[in-house]
Amino acid sequence: MAGNLFGLPGLVSILALSILHASYQDVGVVEALFFGLKLAVLAILVQTVIKVGSRALKNRVMVGLAAATFIAIFLFQAPFPLIIITTAIVSYLDGRVWSDTF
Repeated sequence: MAGNLFGLPGLVSILALSILHASYQDVGVVEALFFGLKLAVLAILVQTVIKVGSRALKNRVMVGLAAATFIAIFLFQAPFPLIIITTAIVSYLDGRVWSDTF
């Protein structure tokens, strides 16, 4: 019950925004509202990436691995399973060769 009540406000909010967007997407006020929501979501995502990244990426090797993964995904459209396998292999080998890095 607690889980349902936790998710219910989000469900109602998304449903209301979906109905509003589907019904009045060409109205200027609604367009402005959704533009503002996009900026708010972007700010939350950037803040989350910085917070998680600062805790998870402890050294230059980890930052480099994360940057290489980002480049592989967005610039080269590399398939996600390939990125996971490659990252696992590099991490394993790096842990064996330079155990102090990880």
